[in-house]
Amino acid sequence: MLIDKYSMDILCFCETWLKPDRMLFNVNNFSVASAFNRSSIGGGTLILCNNSLRYKERKDITACSVDRLCEVACAEVEGQIFLCVYRPPASNLTFFLIIIEEILNKLIKDNKLVFVCGDLNIDLLVDSSDKSKLLSLFSSFNLKCIFKEATRITPTSASCIDNIFTNCNIKDSSLISGVRSDHTGQLVSFEIVKKLQLGSTAKFRPLTINKLNRFNNNVISSLSTANFDSQDPNVNYSTLFSTVCQEFNKACPVKKVQISNKSKFNEWATAGIRKSRDTLYQLYQEKSLSSDCNLHNYVRLYSKIFKRVCNQAKSKLISKKIENSNNKIKAVWKAINKETGKINQRDQNELSLNINNKIISDRSTVAETLENFFTNIPIEVTKSLPSSSLLAESFLKEHFTKDIPTFEFKRISVDTIIKTFKSLNIKNTEDLWGISVKVLGDIIDTIAPVLTGIFNQCLDSGTFPDLMKQ
Repeated sequence: MLIDKYSMDILCFCETWLKPDRMLFNVNNFSVASAFNRSSIGGGTLILCNNSLRYKERKDITACSVDRLCEVACAEVEGQIFLCVYRPPASNLTFFLIIIEEILNKLIKDNKLVFVCGDLNIDLLVDSSDKSKLLSLFSSFNLKCIFKEATRITPTSASCIDNIFTNCNIKDSSLISGVRSDHTGQLVSFEIVKKLQLGSTAKFRPLTINKLNRFNNNVISSLSTANFDSQDPNVNYSTLFSTVCQEFNKACPVKKVQISNKSKFNEWATAGIRKSRDTLYQLYQEKSLSSDCNLHNYVRLYSKIFKRVCNQAKSKLISKKIENSNNKIKAVWKAINKETGKINQRDQNELSLNINNKIISDRSTVAETLENFFTNIPIEVTKSLPSSSLLAESFLKEHFTKDIPTFEFKRISVDTIIKTFKSLNIKNTEDLWGISVKVLGDIIDTIAPVLTGIFNQCLDSGTFPDLMKQ
């Protein structure tokens, strides 16, 4: 079978001509993930999924199906969305595109990978307004067309009416011929990024005002008994560092939280919009079974008004978010990326380096290797150059006509450290030990006297603490 030959995991079919009472299959290791069946003969869509994968039917999407207009099956498999669509040749393209746009608005908002496949009965090999409208809609959601060659071949014609649109990076794609149809099969391969299972946990460190106040009081208490009498700034800084880390972990311990994969409905959708959407779908159903011109015009007008109301509600929400944001430029770009469907996909593979034909994948080793590389660049570049204090002095004398300026480190005060620290941007970005600038801001007045002594000790002895190099 084709399933075994191509090692398929997800199968999408159009024009199944099946009825609800005939949805029984004997395909090894596959089950029906989603299906749409007409009450009469013809049409229909179907998605089969390998039993080794976690999947669920997206009933909120299949509910958008309209008989003989936009017949949809939809399943979410390991966090990826698969939408199988059949558009009959004689159906109204405008209404079809309105339904597809509404569906994509639901699917794209969660920044998931989406695959739209099926028989759309719009020939992409022929330039037409229908083709432009379809490609423009998918492009606005960052969904790219995979196949640009003929996917249906008859003795008298060749057309590209079956296709796959996706925002995923495809590893490989090909057409499958030899099936019992004048439509070819479309095959794409890609990496399935498995979501965290419900019940999985993630680490989180809650920071509250009470916890930060407790942290500051604990640091004050611990520093009062700590010994900073060593002549070695390395020892003194290590004592301060370990004290701060220890009290921080005591006052603000790391907690584990449970991961939930539940998605929310559109934030901008009010109760009235939801009710209007349900009414619109009912009107589509009635229109598909009626030739009344007045009803058709009413549905068209209702659809335009509904679309305008949705856009206004969405714009109002976006404007409010931008207005209330501390970083308005960032909020604007976040809204643009979300509305255009752009996804920041992080490489799911672990970072690795190839050093002298040896693969290094351990994160700490990779970080250490990169640090050593960039640290040693100045040494490697300049080691062949003659260097000495006399050469440096002679170079300055040759290029300075006036007196050579002098420079020396000056001892610092507690006020200087506090003032300099408070000039920093207060951010929540954590270092390797989970401490941020915001956290240090709560204890800077406490540790500034100790830091002043250590920094001045470094200047006097010409020593830079090892912990500061990490």
